[in-house]
Amino acid sequence: MRVPPRKGHGAGVTRGIRFQRPGILPALILGSTLLLAGATLPDSQTPPALKTERDVQSLCENALSHVVEGDLAQGVATLRPYATSISKEDVDSLENQLLGQEGTIKQSYGDAIGYLLISRENLKDAILKLVYVVKYERHLIRWSFIFYKPYDSWILDYFNYDDDIEALFGPKATAPAK
Repeated sequence: MRVPPRKGHGAGVTRGIRFQRPGILPALILGSTLLLAGATLPDSQTPPALKTERDVQSLCENALSHVVEGDLAQGVATLRPYATSISKEDVDSLENQLLGQEGTIKQSYGDAIGYLLISRENLKDAILKLVYVVKYERHLIRWSFIFYKPYDSWILDYFNYDDDIEALFGPKATAPAK
């Protein structure tokens, strides 16, 4: 279900995602989606523009490298300047919630051992979606990033991660056999 944007804000929040392991990631989905849908730098600190798809991919891979190294906070910090829709207070609250559950992922899935780019989809050079998986010892987590290019550079418009591995295979994976 897509929640409509709050007045004066960008993209909504994805909720109600089905999980194979209930209780581990639902709060993380909401937290990560809101968190990275919008923190900004102070006006005096403008991040480097993401002019190319390669710039976007490098940003995502830099953030995921921190996640694999066990530094989720730095992964979040890497993405923050490129998102723009929620207040600093909301971001701070959600970041604290997200970081508070970091141990649950490690306990349930083990150590992160790497990441892989699974898909890249560019729609009319205006919307770019990158889907990665972070590999853990006992499971993997899907990370989706959607960037929007209103003019000549990309901005992070949506971010989400979950353990819905079946979704990596597209709609055919969930369609009943005839």
